[in-house]
Amino acid sequence: MKGLVKDLAHARCKTQLGEYKQRIQSLLQRPQHLKEFAGHVERVQSLKSKQKALAKNTNVVDELYRLLGT
Repeated sequence: MKGLVKDLAHARCKTQLGEYKQRIQSLLQRPQHLKEFAGHVERVQSLKSKQKALAKNTNVVDELYRLLGT
C-alpha cells in the first residue's frame, strides 16, 4: 500500500512540477511592444484564474508525502 501511495505522490509531484515550469515560461515571455501587451495581460489573468486549482493539487501532493512520513 505504501508503494502505491509513493508512486501516486511521485506522479502527481512530477505533473505539478511540469505545470509550474510551464507557467514560469509563460510569464517570462514579456511583451516587447505595446500591441503585444493585451495578450500578455490575458495570459496573466488566465494563470491567476487557475491558481486555486494549482494550489489544491499542490496540497494533495503535500498530503500524500505527509502520509508517507517523509
